[in-house]
Amino acid sequence: MRIQVLLAMRRRALLGRRFQIDFASTRQPVPTLAWLLLLFGLSAAAAVGIDIAPRWQMRERLLSQHADLERRALQTGLARMPAHAVSPADQAEVHMVLAELQRPWQALFQQFESANVPKVYLVQWSVDSGFRDVQLLAEAAQLDDVLLYSKKLGGDHTVRRVRLTHHEWRSAPVGRVVVANLTAELASDSDAAGEGLR
Repeated sequence: MRIQVLLAMRRRALLGRRFQIDFASTRQPVPTLAWLLLLFGLSAAAAVGIDIAPRWQMRERLLSQHADLERRALQTGLARMPAHAVSPADQAEVHMVLAELQRPWQALFQQFESANVPKVYLVQWSVDSGFRDVQLLAEAAQLDDVLLYSKKLGGDHTVRRVRLTHHEWRSAPVGRVVVANLTAELASDSDAAGEGLR
């Protein structure tokens, strides 16, 4: 008997303190504040639903009208739309912008990138309004490098001829450099079309 008591005491020491749990006790009532918050949340959700329903219906109706108008415009064609009076100055500006967009800019950029000569740096370039000439400003350690660059740049279907118009020697932190002004003559649209036919 004594051994059983000792074993029971050791078990208690190993298991630790026992908790007394009563599963049959009554639950605490839910606080009134919780019910009020639930009621407030439900009423806010209902108000949002009531507010958004007519807006959603209006959105669907407008989308339907928009699709119907697009379908009608495609059926009738744009030619039947009334023409607005456009001033000659506006027409000239539109034609000028369209002409600028149709210029062979990409071919010109590719020509500048393909005419790569080591130690020649293209510092600045500008195209005239008629897209006939390009003014270039290049820097190099030697004038021969600039001349080689002008040879590589010219003779293409985009750039016809390149001339050295001016050069001068300047002192720089790395030594003397030559600063050269070049004028490149661009091929006209008829020249480019003739090159394409060959």
